[in-house]
Amino acid sequence: MQEELLINKSVDSSGLEEKPPGASKMAKVYQVIDVKKYRHESDRDLWYVLFEHERERGYTWQPTSVLGVIPNELRHKMLIMRRRLKVAARVSNAMRLVS
Repeated sequence: MQEELLINKSVDSSGLEEKPPGASKMAKVYQVIDVKKYRHESDRDLWYVLFEHERERGYTWQPTSVLGVIPNELRHKMLIMRRRLKVAARVSNAMRLVS
């Protein structure tokens, strides 16, 4: 449900969420504009992402919990990246058992 709320919120040109009147205590929600890599460490999914408001800073590793607004096409790309890593891990484990 929270993901639906994030997707439906309006985002201004700076990548920051436009706050409704009287909502000054709401957290800022940033928009992800690109995802390059994925890794899984210590039961956490980490993504190498570029945020709209940090273009100059470049890509950074971020956990899924702080990604904010993710366009649907990037969500699909992330799903594929996660699946590929899981398949590669299974193949690697199977090769160890065979040799």
